[in-house]
Amino acid sequence: MQKQLTKFIVMAAVCTLIAAFIFMIIIPEKSSWSVYATPAFFAAVSILSALVITKPRYSKFAKFSGVFMLSTVLKLILYFVFLMCSYATLPHESGIPFVIFFMAVYFVFAIMDTMFLLRFFGKKDK
Repeated sequence: MQKQLTKFIVMAAVCTLIAAFIFMIIIPEKSSWSVYATPAFFAAVSILSALVITKPRYSKFAKFSGVFMLSTVLKLILYFVFLMCSYATLPHESGIPFVIFFMAVYFVFAIMDTMFLLRFFGKKDK
């Protein structure tokens, strides 16, 4: 499990750097603190969620499903609060590019989280 979690953390860090770099190349004049903070925030939330979900005490499906659903709801609430706080502090002309960037990063991390959980629990069942 430690090896899979380490791979997940490295992958989250790489995705964070790539996302910020791509945004800076595409729209350098719209870059702000939120462009750097968004992928880092997603990575931190994803890593904490993975640490909680993969604890051995959630090996039974009934416990796992409850923790997974709670984790998903909390992540969505945290993402929404972060989006609103970031959007409120941005200049008006940077708002739409930032929301598009935020959604792209959200989808990347949602796919990454799903792949990690499928790999983790798929190997565990065998």
